[in-house]
Amino acid sequence: EAADAPAARPLAPDAEVAERKRGEFTRNGFFHLDRQDIGMTHERADALALGVVLLMQNGWPASFIFVYDEPWEIIETAREVVQAASGGSKFLGDLFAWYVDPDRGQKGWGPHRDRMGSGPDSFRADGTPMLSTTWLALTDAGPNNSCVHVVPRPEDPFYDLQDLPEVDPLAAIFASNPQAYQSIRALACPKGSCWHFSHKIIHWGSYVGERSSMRGPVVPRIAMSWVVGDADFEEPAIPRDLLPFPPVPTRVAFVMGQQIAYGGQTGLRKGFKNMCFRFFKLHASAFTEFYRDKVEFIHFCRPAPPKEVHLKERTMAPVDLDSLEFATPQDDSKLDGLKGMFGTDSDSSSSDDDDHDDHDGHEDHEDHEDHEDHEDH
Repeated sequence: EAADAPAARPLAPDAEVAERKRGEFTRNGFFHLDRQDIGMTHERADALALGVVLLMQNGWPASFIFVYDEPWEIIETAREVVQAASGGSKFLGDLFAWYVDPDRGQKGWGPHRDRMGSGPDSFRADGTPMLSTTWLALTDAGPNNSCVHVVPRPEDPFYDLQDLPEVDPLAAIFASNPQAYQSIRALACPKGSCWHFSHKIIHWGSYVGERSSMRGPVVPRIAMSWVVGDADFEEPAIPRDLLPFPPVPTRVAFVMGQQIAYGGQTGLRKGFKNMCFRFFKLHASAFTEFYRDKVEFIHFCRPAPPKEVHLKERTMAPVDLDSLEFATPQDDSKLDGLKGMFGTDSDSSSSDDDDHDDHDGHEDHEDHEDHEDHEDH
């Protein structure tokens, strides 16, 4: 059972700072907030990063950090600052958290817009977008550990236009203006601070390959994000009367719904995703009809993603919390116990039972390859 929720208070925005950030947002499609702007400290970032590592050691994806109070407290503390700087956007949902370790061949998500298909009607009269993302670094993020990269709005001639399904916007940008390559921005982000970017900005996490000898973060990139916007453009995932601290079962179901919504990026086992869907359905009444329909549609219509190795599968070993370095789990002993939820190329026998899970009487459409991928990211 959950304890009483903490009494988080939103920070009051500085009007001058908010106006400056809105100007950056309109011109470039993104802006940065220091940790002091959103009430973050290094200690809070460290604690959340450690939480992500401990979750993963016990076999849970990083996004399950949102089951706990601390991320929601941060969202609430930053709420009015983000709202003022973004042009009025309020919490909508789309929670996610990442653990990206380039030393293990991991990388961030590939180039994308957060809402492909949106057009000029997705902006307000003042030019600010009606949907945007806050991306909070829990460890230092830089080019050496797959920080976010973007194409700024001035270099993207399609930013304000309707996306066309047959056009790859990233390829089109550089085909029409090869000099735009020089405008790609690496959004280095000190831990505890955040970037806020538009739904139309093309962004991605870089693939580092082999770490260079350059100065920069040598720790895994641990981060969390949430989406804000206008309910007239996209309905919230959960009713606002459940905020700022939704009941714990709702949080669990929300995270599980997100595992399904971003299934094309997570590479999780089919059996685990089916478990997520069953739990989500048990608590579906807590969510808006929009979000319920979104999760169910993606679950039944998305083609199964190729298996991807995220982390090693091993038996859980005892962890000495006093000696655990939260941000540098480079040796195998610090990332044990993933309990088979991540697929591997060599794994065939351990997932047999999972792959035959039913869908509560629904036909399994995951293997159909001719369905359109409706993933938002």
